[in-house]
Amino acid sequence: MKEYTIAFTSCFLDHYTLALGEELNKVFKKFYFVADTKLPKDRAKLGFYDYDNNEYVIKAYEDKELAKKIIMDVDVVVGGYYKYESHMRERLKAGKLTLYSSERLFKSTNIVGTILRYLKYWTKYGSLYDQVPLLCVSAYCADDYNRIFGLFENRTYKWGYFSEAIKYDVEKLIDNKKSNSLLWVGRLIKWKHPEYAIYTAKRLKEEGYEFTLDIIGIGPMESKLKAMVKEYNLEKYVNMLGSMPPDKVRSHMEESQIYLFTSDRGEGWGVVLNEAMNSACACVSSYTAGATPFLIKEDESNGIIYKNDDADLVFENTKRLLDSKCEMKIIQKNAYETMTGPWSPKSAAERLYCFVDEMIKGNDKPNIYDSDVLSVATRLK
Repeated sequence: MKEYTIAFTSCFLDHYTLALGEELNKVFKKFYFVADTKLPKDRAKLGFYDYDNNEYVIKAYEDKELAKKIIMDVDVVVGGYYKYESHMRERLKAGKLTLYSSERLFKSTNIVGTILRYLKYWTKYGSLYDQVPLLCVSAYCADDYNRIFGLFENRTYKWGYFSEAIKYDVEKLIDNKKSNSLLWVGRLIKWKHPEYAIYTAKRLKEEGYEFTLDIIGIGPMESKLKAMVKEYNLEKYVNMLGSMPPDKVRSHMEESQIYLFTSDRGEGWGVVLNEAMNSACACVSSYTAGATPFLIKEDESNGIIYKNDDADLVFENTKRLLDSKCEMKIIQKNAYETMTGPWSPKSAAERLYCFVDEMIKGNDKPNIYDSDVLSVATRLK
């Protein structure tokens, strides 16, 4: 294998990128993560760890010249949002191999505002990305860029965020989960729709089910959700657990049978879905969240998809799983195998190496995978 160096540019290193970074370090000669900011305080409150002193982190916010040198010297850069855009512009003008990584553009319903904001950016920089592949960190990313800006046509590939793929004795893990246990995790904000989980609990209680629902997270909707729990007399069923570190969240996922992923289009990706599937949860997952169409198969063999941001469908599909333990166990096992197989950090790193190798050899539009990571991302509206 030829040895290549690679750098990712982004805001700050988190536990999602850390797992991929460890694998990239194994297949590339050297991996760098160029961070343009320190870990924000709000993320620290949510339990994120500060990885700034990790050996491969380059702190651009402290040493811009070193960051620029790394960006110019490595064989390939995967560039997401990066504050010091001039570094990337200089690399692109030099014709050096660069891959652009992005979530979807149109997360909000303010389409006009989003278009105007990005039009200003792409008028200035868009031409530099004419020959650059787009790594789509959302099933809706390709359409957002192609349809409005005409960018990355025939150069869009499936990508994502890659949480640690923990290996379990999956049969034992599934058998030891708490019976009829539901879980919801995230910031308690409007576009993540934690109220759908409370509504599901209300409906299940009304139909006589015995279950528990754990909600992990903090945010502006917390008082409203607690009021809903009280109004519907759900204190016996619903536990509001606040925030906790990622490893503690994983422990709850390992114990839970069903995970409710209720975000709408505001969710660019949603790494909690990776983690829940890896923990062998049967996920009831919103179609409009960026990760869902990439991770969950259309035949629903590894998760259940609901459409139209419909709270009733969250309840109906949760009930479906509770009524069919056999189907739930099949989904749980397949979800785990998805995240330890094709969507694992190891697989992503190995595929990225082969993708880069193809481009360095002169294939500017690699099409070497039929499905999953780095296969062609079609326009999905």
